[in-house]
Amino acid sequence: MWYQTGRWGVRRRCGTPDRPRTPSGAPIEELAARLRRLRTLLDQYADPNPLPGKATKLIATLAAYDQVLAETCHALQIGHCLAETSGIARDIERLRVEAAIEHAGLALRDSSHRSTSR
Repeated sequence: MWYQTGRWGVRRRCGTPDRPRTPSGAPIEELAARLRRLRTLLDQYADPNPLPGKATKLIATLAAYDQVLAETCHALQIGHCLAETSGIARDIERLRVEAAIEHAGLALRDSSHRSTSR
């Protein structure tokens, strides 16, 4: 079981499924495609050049990305606390969830965006 330690050292259980579930929701291939598309948009918005409406687009895209991450966690039976966190805690949880999803074998970026340095 996975627990998150809160601000005051309180541990709470976060979204870990207790038993295997039957598949529900979108197919994992569709979720993977949506994650990659949204990740590409987030990478584009990280560019420091000004863009009209950039802040609004970034917030909306990040919210959609978090929703698809949560759906993907459900499909892969990965515990997460994206809905219960905000601010820096959500950013950290997002990084943890991305790592868990990639560890489960689903690439979040197209192969053309990965570094090939050795």
